[in-house]
Amino acid sequence: MNYKEMRRKNLEAHNILDLLRKSEPVLKDAEGMTEAIMAAITQPAGQRRVPAIFLFQRLLAAASVALVLLFGYEQYIVVEKVSTLEKRFSEIKSDPRYAYTLYFGSSGNLSKAGISFPELEKLISTGMLTKQITKGK
Repeated sequence: MNYKEMRRKNLEAHNILDLLRKSEPVLKDAEGMTEAIMAAITQPAGQRRVPAIFLFQRLLAAASVALVLLFGYEQYIVVEKVSTLEKRFSEIKSDPRYAYTLYFGSSGNLSKAGISFPELEKLISTGMLTKQITKGK
C-alpha cells in the first residue's frame, strides 16, 4: 500500500465520520421503549431481577471472608500446638532425670559414653542417674 492510497482511504473514512456526526439518530418504537422503562421503574423492588454479576461478586466476597476465617482458625491451632510443645520441652529440659539424655542423646554421644538406651532407662527409673547428676553439680 502506497502513500496516495492510504491518503485516499483516510479521506474516505473522514467523510463517513462527518456524515455520521451530522445525521441524527432515529429511534424506532419510542412509545414501546418508554413503556418498558416505566414498567421497570414502577416494578416493586422484590420483583426486580438481580444481575448475575452482582450475585457473583457477593459470592466471591463471602468466599474470601470464609477463607480468611479458616486461615485464622488454622493459625490458632498451629500456634496452640507449638506452644504446647514448647511447654513440654521446657518441662523436660528442667527435669534433672533427663539431663543426661538431653546432653548425650541430642549430640549423638550416647553410644560414645558406653551406655545403651535400656541401661539409661534403668538408671532413670531407679533414680540412680538423678543422684549422680545432683552429686556432680
